[in-house]
Amino acid sequence: MRTNYEIIKKYYRTVRPKKAHIFFLFLTAALAELFFNIAPIFYGKIISSITNRSLNIAFFFLFLYVLMQILGKLVYSFNFRVYKIYFKDVFSRLQNNIVLKLDELKLDYFSGENRGKILNVTATDIDSLSYFGDWLSEGLVSIISMIFIMIIMIGIDYKIGIFCILINVVNVLVLDYYNKEGEKIINRRKIATDEMTGFFASMVNGINEIKVFNILPKVSRIYENKKDNLINEFQSLMNNRLVKNIYIPLITYISLALVIFYMLIMISMGKYEVDSLVVVVTYFTSISSSIYWVMNVSEQLRIINVSLERYKSICDYVVYDQVLLGNNENTNITGNITFDRVNFSYDADTEVLSDISFSIPHNQITTIVGSSGSGKSTILRLILRFYKPQSGSITLDSDDIYSYSRNANSKNIAVVNQKPYFFNMSIKDNLALINNDFKKIREACKKAQIDKFIESLPDSYDTIISEDATDISGGQKQRLAIARTLLRDSKIIIFDEVTSSLDNTLSDSIQSLLEELKKDHTIITITHKSDEMKKADHLIVIDDGHVVGEGTHHKLLMTCEKYKEILRLEQDT
Repeated sequence: MRTNYEIIKKYYRTVRPKKAHIFFLFLTAALAELFFNIAPIFYGKIISSITNRSLNIAFFFLFLYVLMQILGKLVYSFNFRVYKIYFKDVFSRLQNNIVLKLDELKLDYFSGENRGKILNVTATDIDSLSYFGDWLSEGLVSIISMIFIMIIMIGIDYKIGIFCILINVVNVLVLDYYNKEGEKIINRRKIATDEMTGFFASMVNGINEIKVFNILPKVSRIYENKKDNLINEFQSLMNNRLVKNIYIPLITYISLALVIFYMLIMISMGKYEVDSLVVVVTYFTSISSSIYWVMNVSEQLRIINVSLERYKSICDYVVYDQVLLGNNENTNITGNITFDRVNFSYDADTEVLSDISFSIPHNQITTIVGSSGSGKSTILRLILRFYKPQSGSITLDSDDIYSYSRNANSKNIAVVNQKPYFFNMSIKDNLALINNDFKKIREACKKAQIDKFIESLPDSYDTIISEDATDISGGQKQRLAIARTLLRDSKIIIFDEVTSSLDNTLSDSIQSLLEELKKDHTIITITHKSDEMKKADHLIVIDDGHVVGEGTHHKLLMTCEKYKEILRLEQDT
């Protein structure tokens, strides 16, 4: 029981419901239960009055019995109204907390089991945490109600009262044991659900590769294994509940039969009237029901504890603190970036960047080139402040890049990804997420040379695009992504392999756009295409985490063997 008390404290510390909601939930449940508990006394009096042929008295007690039932139901209707308000408040707040947390989590957090975990926490765990307040108030009231009824039963016959207490103490101990085992099973089941959901999400994201390589049978076998793990845990949970819901109630029914047998003997001996039997049976049944309700709440507490830990594990996850430390609000920057002896590794065993130094000047196209795994993408992640180097410095206009506030940094630096993502809503609404000024949206689209295409669509800018914009071409999607980035009006724009999947005509068109943009921007690109390398104003060559060359295309042809090797490999493909 101490464990249950600790879980309840944790629940209120984490969920933080309003005190007024808790008070009225408890008060209305307690009042309703009081009316319902008094009603059996009047019911017994009705039976006694009819037995004695006192119909007037029977009608009087019938009136009181009905009144208690009506009052109980009316109070419970108010309890339902309070519960609706409680649920809305808690559910909205917890959901908002998770949504806000998404922006703080590291990118590598959103993979596999964690992705499934986030989906399941928002879909099921928060729902459980939101409705549990009502369960808890009902459970506490049931405990008070049981004490009240047991006092009445002891007053009627102390032997029955003691017998009832002993039977229900045994039930509580057994149910508590199986609730503890159930908590372990539920935790394993939720982990199995996370793994299955996360893998299924990966299957959906990778459906193109699954279809192209015809690997669905092999992938589905992996999914089957995860599904089987979930089914096994479900079966364990059903075995646990079989004991609680079938075997233990059987003991209760046998105990009730013994109580009725005892009362019948007492009535036959003239020690009790029939109304005493009615009251005892009603209260014995009520206590048993309350015991199961309380233990059901105890079981829910164990389930809630799992949900609490899962919710807290996301909300309490240590975020990357570098974006939270800065207070430099300067957004009027020139756009020069300098790496000075930067060392970085994702873990202690593997160094990704080793003592690299270089500069990225403004009003130029700087292209970072290198073989796969050389460290190019890591450099971009450092510029975007997704990570922080173990040593060395990165400066933006002579200021430490990590000294800028999060807001200033997001305005100063923008990125067009190789695979940009769009939401399943209109083109205008997608772009309005950055800036809702439609005039500026049109200007950005014209600059990105996508305006004419959008205007040709049946609903123009109000055209709904599919999730991830799969219903428009790769080139149009990239231009739309560029327009979205231009709306941010950032001084520094990063283009990460944006032309890798485009034909030469589209690539040349985007390259022309970059030439135009560099007049008032710092442009950083990553590419494997030799034509784009040749057109860059400034090239940085990365090999195995080291800078092995820096300069123009012509300079590197004379001074950097690695650059010439990259060009040869690209031209041979």
